[in-house]
Amino acid sequence: FVVVSCSVRDFLTRGGVNPRKIEVIYSAVNPSRFAAAVNRTDIRHSLKIADGHMLVGKIANYSKWKGQHIFLEAARICLSKNPKLEFVLIGHGTDTLADRVKEMGLASSVHLLGFRKDVPEIISALDLSVNSAIEGEGLAGTLRESLMMGVPVVASDVSGNCEIVKDGETGLICRAGDAAGLAEKILYALENVPQMKQMAQSGRKWVLENATVDKMAAVHFELYKQVSA
Repeated sequence: FVVVSCSVRDFLTRGGVNPRKIEVIYSAVNPSRFAAAVNRTDIRHSLKIADGHMLVGKIANYSKWKGQHIFLEAARICLSKNPKLEFVLIGHGTDTLADRVKEMGLASSVHLLGFRKDVPEIISALDLSVNSAIEGEGLAGTLRESLMMGVPVVASDVSGNCEIVKDGETGLICRAGDAAGLAEKILYALENVPQMKQMAQSGRKWVLENATVDKMAAVHFELYKQVSA
């Protein structure tokens, strides 16, 4: 069995699979696609982000277990403390949340973009990338991609998130499902930009060493040689 994270390996092991038959090969990002040479000012203007505002984003197709509802509640808490913030949800189905956003009084500060193909450009516009999943993550692609572009991250402590995001080293971790805790981490990150940028660079180094397409292909090739010997 080839799995994308140690957390998936541990899940299979608890289910009775022999751990000696499980190989962890991290799912990967293409460094050439997620480069940092994108004009973030133009992207932010196209998204109608106000000058002087900081932008926090979550990229994931809409699903309850992806935690968009936790993200929105955290956004409401953050905005009560700092109105010069804006939030964006990207992914299939996120544009269906308009009524909920309006009911929460967030319509002027939360952008719902739905499905987009320009993910690297969107990430480049962010000051902070958030993963607020409440369960089910293997190895979150958005965390890999954001760190690859040097964008700081905050993530919930589910599954493979903690393998990418080492709390205080490559980003910040919060308890899954805890909107107040997530808001606290978001505000801390936005108030400590140099420190978070340093963490993001450490995270980028982790991605380059462990989760690039070339690395994934090479490890697969070695595994195939072993099992065919």
